Amino acid sequence: MTDFRRHGMASLREDPGRTIATEMIRFTVWRPVRATWRKLLIGLRGSSVPEPLVQPLPLRHSNKDGP
Repeated sequence: MTDFRRHGMASLREDPGRTIATEMIRFTVWRPVRATWRKLLIGLRGSSVPEPLVQPLPLRHSNKDGP
């Protein structure tokens, strides 16, 4: 109730569990760990499934008059 009096509607949107310590852990620890796991899983998946060959599409000439 006192937060609402101090900060108004903005106090209702804020997450009370977010602290500087949790943000620091999330940015310095969790993000790099998650990125490493993602790279590892993509590498494992990519090694077992060959990538399909991509054929280039012919480009239309839009600056030519007529058909």
